[in-house]
Amino acid sequence: MYLDKSTSVKNWNHTTKEEKYNITIEREDGHEIETKRITEIREEVMYWRKANHIHKFFIDNCADGDEEMLKMYVERHILEDLVKELKTVLHYKDDETSAEHLPTVGGFFFGNLEYDKYYYESCQETLEVISAVLKEEKGGYFEYTASW
Repeated sequence: MYLDKSTSVKNWNHTTKEEKYNITIEREDGHEIETKRITEIREEVMYWRKANHIHKFFIDNCADGDEEMLKMYVERHILEDLVKELKTVLHYKDDETSAEHLPTVGGFFFGNLEYDKYYYESCQETLEVISAVLKEEKGGYFEYTASW
């Protein structure tokens, strides 16, 4: 399970000096990539393993519950909603609140369904990473991908 951020870095003729990107790619063996042809940079924001409650959140909020859609666009406000849910779950740390706000879900290779220390650890890590990325520049777009 991955959350990626993509940012357009194409320097068009109309791009202002303040908006332009200077891209440098170095490799010790001298292999070169033509940086003028780079149009987008993709960053891995977060990787989860067996965090079925996070997967369920993205499926419910970005794919209308369609489990077959394993790659989806994530609007910024969806990540803000996830942060709110995480804060609520971590504030109370009880089964009832967790089940209401970020419920676990069973499935193939989906891990534990308990609201235990691993559940709360993944919530805490997700909260920290997503909160930090939301403080960054607002450009770019996010995609969630699940692969089993």
